[in-house]
Amino acid sequence: MLVTGVCVCLKAYHSVLMMAELRDKYSEFCIPMTVIPATISNNVPGTDFSLGADTSVNEIADVRRRLVSQFDD
Repeated sequence: MLVTGVCVCLKAYHSVLMMAELRDKYSEFCIPMTVIPATISNNVPGTDFSLGADTSVNEIADVRRRLVSQFDD
């Protein structure tokens, strides 16, 4: 799921932060996590850059396509 916007991006950051802080309690959270801001207007505070929404959707689609094709062979 791709979500964009400042408010949504900050919620995503806080969610990942909460999960990272709970790694000691829940082993399911012991996975690599990252938040990549995606916005049309590049207005996410606290970041040096963000991916454009179109760029993000295209990259996610390409990665998904490559993963699916890996398992179809």
